Amino acid sequence: GKAILWKNLHARNMSLTFWWTVAAIFEEIPGQLQKHEKKFVLSALQSEARMRDYSQAFFWLSDAKIINCCYNSTAPSIGLKLNEERTTLKCYMGDTGLLISHAFDERGIVSADLYRKLMFDKLEVNEGMLVENIVAQMLRGQDTSSIFSATVPGHQPKTVWKLTS
Repeated sequence: GKAILWKNLHARNMSLTFWWTVAAIFEEIPGQLQKHEKKFVLSALQSEARMRDYSQAFFWLSDAKIINCCYNSTAPSIGLKLNEERTTLKCYMGDTGLLISHAFDERGIVSADLYRKLMFDKLEVNEGMLVENIVAQMLRGQDTSSIFSATVPGHQPKTVWKLTS
């Protein structure tokens, strides 16, 4: 995972600081999905972290199709972008296979045994994170321009998907 990120960033003459920012986000995604986080918690990267310090790295990862960003919409109605809050987001891996190998691979090799355990419910894992990631990947594959997470005051948070053709 990191080797591929480094090769891509190095080829584009990106700074080492930028690479560490990108790598920190990339490393954090599986853990946050596993914890049922409703949004990406920046303070897990660094205390006092602010979106303005990480926004370019999120953009780069999303533009490279490594991650899918789901931005908060404060009013789920027509014109979701009018109420988009880009400082609050949820991140999914661009590919669910990448999520699985990144989350469960400790030695650089993901075995067939891991996938077998996943398929037969023999692995302690938040299966919801896999389903959410699959849906986000499918929607992005259908040329979905944006994915928004909407919170309606006084109601349980729910996800609203904005599809475009």
